[in-house]
Amino acid sequence: MIALSNILTFNEKVPLWDALKGLLFQNGENQLLWFIAALYLYSLVFYWIERCCRNTKILLLVSLLLFGMNVAYSYWLDGPRIPWHLNWVGFGCFYMGLGKVYKDYESRIDQMIGHKSLIVLACIYLTTVALSERGYGFGGSPLGIDALWVTLLGLAVCVYASKLWIDNARFLLFVGANTLFYFAFHGKVYSLLQTIAAKVFAIGGFEHSMWIDTSLGFVITLLDALILILPAMFVNRYTPWLLGKGFKLWNC
Repeated sequence: MIALSNILTFNEKVPLWDALKGLLFQNGENQLLWFIAALYLYSLVFYWIERCCRNTKILLLVSLLLFGMNVAYSYWLDGPRIPWHLNWVGFGCFYMGLGKVYKDYESRIDQMIGHKSLIVLACIYLTTVALSERGYGFGGSPLGIDALWVTLLGLAVCVYASKLWIDNARFLLFVGANTLFYFAFHGKVYSLLQTIAAKVFAIGGFEHSMWIDTSLGFVITLLDALILILPAMFVNRYTPWLLGKGFKLWNC
């Protein structure tokens, strides 16, 4: 799968040997499919955290503590990268803990959030992002609390927009069930669509703007996902071992 994704996906070609070293050491260089290694490591750590926590509230408290410790390490101490993305394990375990807490209280939360609440949350989220001068992602922020606020709002909007409006969309369910395939093999299709769009815009003399670029990005992403449906179906049916399905290192 590493070799195929190296050929078919990312915009910049990386020699296979460098890609293999990147996968082995995960040190920030040539780390194709980096999130697989990160997810594996964080899952191992979170497994023992979950076993040691007696209830959901303690689990949430420990997850918040790990998030804070990771903020201190990454931003205040400016700690170095650690192989296999161990330097972000606190962030990873926090979001896993958040998912576990949500699962335990899902029915209660669902009763509190309806269409009106979702619209209010979306407005607060968009206002916060518009007024903020920094971007937020998986890796927190120097303050920590602002990253928590924005990511929690964003997660709430995404989850409940999906649950209330698009929960039964077969296309999105298919993409969600094949995220590993899409991540590994979307790049070259996306690059081709970007090239075509750039030439069309150049010929047509269109002027770039934030709204045009955003709309174009949405259309390209949608077309990319549609084009990859048949390849994803082929891999799932004939070569599922590429995705780690139906393969066991030993029989239990």
